[in-house]
Amino acid sequence: MQIQKMLISQAEAVLKANRVGNATKPAPGLYPHQWFWDSCFIAIGLRWTNIEQAKAELRSLAKGQWHNGMIPHIIFLMNQGIILAQTSGKAQNGAVYKTCKQVV
Repeated sequence: MQIQKMLISQAEAVLKANRVGNATKPAPGLYPHQWFWDSCFIAIGLRWTNIEQAKAELRSLAKGQWHNGMIPHIIFLMNQGIILAQTSGKAQNGAVYKTCKQVV
């Protein structure tokens, strides 16, 4: 049980350190922006420790949504704001739906 608490504490520290506004960078030195799949998994993990932060992660991801409903793979963050969103054109919005079901 002590090891589990230690791992949870370390995971929380990493997520907190990687937080930029309402989004989380998965690996600041390698991937310094918000990524679709990473944000979904981060939100699922956060639901156990900070549900409001988990919801904020998904809201941040949704801010990059295009007018046609597409949620991009990458949301480029600059000064805690969206500057550009890119996608391969493949729909992945089902992942957000499944994540939302787990978080909410």
